[in-house]
Amino acid sequence: MFWLRPSARSELEEVERLSRQAVEAGGTGSANNLAVLLAARGEVGEAERLYRQAIEAGRIESVNNLANLFARRGEWEKAEQLYRQAVDAGFTLALYNLANLLKKRGEWEEAEQLYRRAVDAGQIEAMNNLATLLVMRGELEEAERLLRRGVEGGDATAMNNLANLLSDRGEVEDAKRLYRQAAEAGHTGAARNLADLLRKLGEVGEAK
Repeated sequence: MFWLRPSARSELEEVERLSRQAVEAGGTGSANNLAVLLAARGEVGEAERLYRQAIEAGRIESVNNLANLFARRGEWEKAEQLYRQAVDAGFTLALYNLANLLKKRGEWEEAEQLYRRAVDAGQIEAMNNLATLLVMRGELEEAERLLRRGVEGGDATAMNNLANLLSDRGEVEDAKRLYRQAAEAGHTGAARNLADLLRKLGEVGEAK
């Protein structure tokens, strides 16, 4: 359960009210948006109904969103079927989501292919996940190239992951710089990783 300040709660209630009015008026985009809101607060039954309503009206992003809902419930086969439907329809975010699902199941080869397609479509998150997969296989040079692309794009996770890679091979000054950069960009784990590295280096005062 998360806490919302009163003004934010009021704003969400107003968004929901207007979205319901738009749905009643036949707005398929509003059906999708209202479903996203409801799913986030756990009202998955109505969210599923609204996603299906939007899908019937041709909203391809709702196919991906309904797949996300099934994936969160552990209904992997339903999620996979919908992700593939969204991929076939050209919805590029579904490439990344399907790759994540397959990676969890240990289907590395197809997951890699999908990550590469997502990277080609410009998804920075896919760069990170593909790089992680490559690191696990020991393909460090390509992983580093991908992470540097993410860093150039300002992605904090790529900064942290590249810092991990550089730290492991002893390039600690570059690693420290990237950890700091990632922490300043809002990556919560980067500050902890920097502190751990500084302690290993005996730079205890700076690690505090």
